Amino acid sequence: MNQLFSSESPLYLPGNEITSAPQEYCRCRQCGKRVSFSGMTPFSEYKCDGCGAELHVPRPFGDYMLLDRISVSDTARVYLALDPLLDRSVAIKIPRVSKEDESFNQHSRRALYFDSQIQTAVEHPNTMEIYRACLLDNRDFKVMELLPGGKLKFNEDPAERTDPLVALNAMAEVVEMLGIAYKEKNAPHGNIAPDHLVFSDEGRLKLLNFRPREYATPDIIMPQNEFIFAAPERLRDYEISAPADIYSIGVVLFMLFTNRHPMGYVDEASELDLLERQLKSPIPPMKNLAAFHDDALFNTISAMLSPNPGERPDHDETAAALRNAAGKMARKRNVQETVTRISQKIQKGIAKFQDDYLVN
Repeated sequence: MNQLFSSESPLYLPGNEITSAPQEYCRCRQCGKRVSFSGMTPFSEYKCDGCGAELHVPRPFGDYMLLDRISVSDTARVYLALDPLLDRSVAIKIPRVSKEDESFNQHSRRALYFDSQIQTAVEHPNTMEIYRACLLDNRDFKVMELLPGGKLKFNEDPAERTDPLVALNAMAEVVEMLGIAYKEKNAPHGNIAPDHLVFSDEGRLKLLNFRPREYATPDIIMPQNEFIFAAPERLRDYEISAPADIYSIGVVLFMLFTNRHPMGYVDEASELDLLERQLKSPIPPMKNLAAFHDDALFNTISAMLSPNPGERPDHDETAAALRNAAGKMARKRNVQETVTRISQKIQKGIAKFQDDYLVN
């Protein structure tokens, strides 16, 4: 029996961190040479002495080989892993286990399986594909599609942010997917934050998780990098709803296009402070902050950020507005590119005329 997470195992530490490796070997995926990693720390780097390839010490986990950590949070760890049977890279999510708080463990388990069921049931290209959700030695885990495309980029320099045209098309698809999940499965997310969205290698933005409504309780504390995207009703009434999703996406779009939060400086804000600002402070005009101008789009985002859920556009209206804005932006760019090409041809023609006639 796999004793990886047994409390009697020398590999067990609070938080389920792995600190040593068993007597094992692996084969380099580039040259096939057998490499021993006996006594080496999992996920540490080493070079294959056959071909010099940079590798990570793997950690056996059931049918999989954990290769590296992708992310670590208070609730779970996500690993880059290899599925040797299908020879494909995957991501594996393993929720943390608390020795003291069994209610935390039960919540984590329900959240993992709820998310897996919704992601699988929605069957949309903007949901992450779930390959497996099961137990290994009384330990829940989930095997997921690996998304190597990175997250949305925020930066003071507009040139270093995610291209607005890419962001508009990607977020329109996400909104449409959320509308399907809500209408067909009654499964709103409740609070979309940038950390929940990752691009695939084909450039499609995918939602990483769904959460059961019970996630929104005073007992579940949201981290700061999540609650700054939450709607007022989510902070005040712990409500997970479709309008709350629209609000949080509005915050994401506002920040992508202006590089600031609609409520100003929030790095040190508490949930109550943020809620007070949401209910009392007006949204600053985006036309004074964004690097481009589109009144219709900015008005839509302002409506998405209304403190009153009933005044926000629904999924269909939001997606249509984002696609309209993307279409206008694409057409404008096409015109600019055409003008640039014509200008370049004219300049080349002038230069050739000067070389051929004026110089001689």
